[in-house]
Amino acid sequence: MPSEVRPVKGPGYADIPMGTRHPTQHRYKVPLLPGEVGTKSCPPGVEPWVPGGVQSMTNLAASISDTKALGLWELEQALIGVGLHPELAAELRRVVYAAKERGVDFQALKDEPEKVLRGELAAITERAKDISGANAARDAGIVRHDVWDINGKSAGHTFSGTEQINAEIRALRELLDAAGFEVIPELCERTVRNVKLIAGGKFDNILMHRKSGRLVMADLKTKRKPFWTWLEMDGQLAGYAYAEWMLETIETSPGVFEVVYVPGPKPLGVDLTEGVILHMPSDGGEPRLRRADLTRGWRTMQLAREVCTVRSDGKSAGRDRESYWPTS
Repeated sequence: MPSEVRPVKGPGYADIPMGTRHPTQHRYKVPLLPGEVGTKSCPPGVEPWVPGGVQSMTNLAASISDTKALGLWELEQALIGVGLHPELAAELRRVVYAAKERGVDFQALKDEPEKVLRGELAAITERAKDISGANAARDAGIVRHDVWDINGKSAGHTFSGTEQINAEIRALRELLDAAGFEVIPELCERTVRNVKLIAGGKFDNILMHRKSGRLVMADLKTKRKPFWTWLEMDGQLAGYAYAEWMLETIETSPGVFEVVYVPGPKPLGVDLTEGVILHMPSDGGEPRLRRADLTRGWRTMQLAREVCTVRSDGKSAGRDRESYWPTS
């Protein structure tokens, strides 16, 4: 008989810092605005947050795209990884049969009380995608984002990457300089909240045009191949630019810090018509600047919010109750 499998409890919102994205639920933990009611599970003495967090700007933008092709590609890459690694295939077989002996309904995994099998399958899937090479570009992109963030916050003085990545950072800065833009160190990697879209996120940069003083939203993208669609790029930057609030950590008393809201990109006067895509391909390709259409992007994000709201309503208990046809 297999040993008893106990679920490993993942982090809750109380376990992550304010202003960050939950690692599994992918929603942002943000403080309350005046008039909002906090979560009932908030521990005593802990700053309350919006119950369940708010949807990430990235996920909201992605909800409007056709992702069927991407989903099929990820499935294929995971299967390739399992096929290339006999030990991983054996582990997959083991966890599936162990779940079968526990009586898990494979057709209703989202309702599995323990959530054990889903966690194990997710871990195996990620390892399989690592083996097939599907995650290589993503991981290379994460490194470039980290190096760019450190460079931006240091006003361009710190280069913390490899020789190749540092050269790419310098090339990107030269492009910005030629276009007349400066990176504002205080406005790098800031978490914002867009109340109208019911979403939050963390933008990469707000740039300032030297001659005009115009503030422009910018986001670093590391995709190797041509962009599949501009819907998400335009929408994501528009969601950031139109955000009413931004988070800031202040010291309320010696050694005591609190995360508070300060005016976001929109009240700061960020341009609401166009943004800058900082394209630095993860394969070492030549960096370039691309234009994001925020007018179009804002329309896209409002439509995305409507789509997400309708989807939620369609799965609600109220809609299910309304579905019963009267027989008398």
